[in-house]
Amino acid sequence: MQKNILSFLLLNTIILVSCSPSQGPSYVKPSNEQLSIIGQKIFQNETGGKVKDLVYWNTLEAFPSLGLGHFIWMPEGYSDPNFGDGSFPELIAFYKASGYRDQDLPKLLQGNRSRAPWKTRTEMYALYDANDADILELQQFLYTTFDVQIDFIWNRLQAALPNMLAKASNPSHLQTQFNRLATSPLGYYPLIDYVNFKGEGLSGNDYVTYMVDILGTKGEDLSPKRTRAYNNYGWGLRQVLMEMKGSEKGVPALEEFSRSAGFVLTKRVENAALEGRDESSFLQGWLNRTKTYAISLF
Repeated sequence: MQKNILSFLLLNTIILVSCSPSQGPSYVKPSNEQLSIIGQKIFQNETGGKVKDLVYWNTLEAFPSLGLGHFIWMPEGYSDPNFGDGSFPELIAFYKASGYRDQDLPKLLQGNRSRAPWKTRTEMYALYDANDADILELQQFLYTTFDVQIDFIWNRLQAALPNMLAKASNPSHLQTQFNRLATSPLGYYPLIDYVNFKGEGLSGNDYVTYMVDILGTKGEDLSPKRTRAYNNYGWGLRQVLMEMKGSEKGVPALEEFSRSAGFVLTKRVENAALEGRDESSFLQGWLNRTKTYAISLF
């Protein structure tokens, strides 16, 4: 039923992230086992490891989030310029491209499912609390197909680099910083998780100056695609890579990525406030997540 397309994606990644002969990086492919570990870590980040939260609707959001990466599924009649049509319909299409027939999918994913079947959080959780068979079937399907979902996120990272390079104010710098992480299996967790967590960062400018380290040694302490930007600055992977300035690989690269991600997300909250949006309640959780990027998974 399901095709194993991972090898094809990995090969394409090497092609896409190739750079000048003078840089000559040797890209290290994460193994299937390493990708599985990364997938489990993302599952922990997004759901706390709770299977029940594979079908989830945050009280502060107008849409549900599903799967190990909490992929967004927009309700009928709702749109958000920050998220477009959401990523869950793309995941459904990816299942089909990976060999799943319509009848192999849970009932709630069969047919044209560009929009979520529930219009409100109250409606979804009323069914959930009643042990609705369709929701339970969907939950179990998502739990048993993590491999497809991590392939989907991996595919997104693969496609992200050329798009980020096209938008970067200094493509060579972005490429260099990407290489610091992509030349070691250690670096794939922060790259894969962040692109799923906050996107590619294709909207908005790069920050004008390099990072001032106000976040502690590993981004721990807070101190004094769309329209994903506040005050004309984005918060995706592009912005994080552009804020990095070192050259060492391995653990030093992980630690700097962690600090840079914390800085970019802190700036997001500050810039959101300038537009009248209070996102301060999210910040500590975001910074807790960026701390994990400084720690080797393998």
